[in-house]
Amino acid sequence: MTKLPVLSAHKVIKALGSAGFQVVSQKGSHINLKIVILQKSHNLRCVEVK
Repeated sequence: MTKLPVLSAHKVIKALGSAGFQVVSQKGSHINLKIVILQKSHNLRCVEVK
C-alpha cells in the first residue's frame, strides 16, 4: 500500500478553508474551526501532532 503524503498544518487549514471551514479561534498549536451546513453549525478541533 502506498504511504500518504505528509501535509503541513498550513496546507490542511487552507484545504479545509476551501471546503467551507472557518477558523474560529487559535490557542497555541490548537485551532478551532467551524462550518455551517443547512443553518446548523458544526465544530472541528485541529491539534498539531509532532
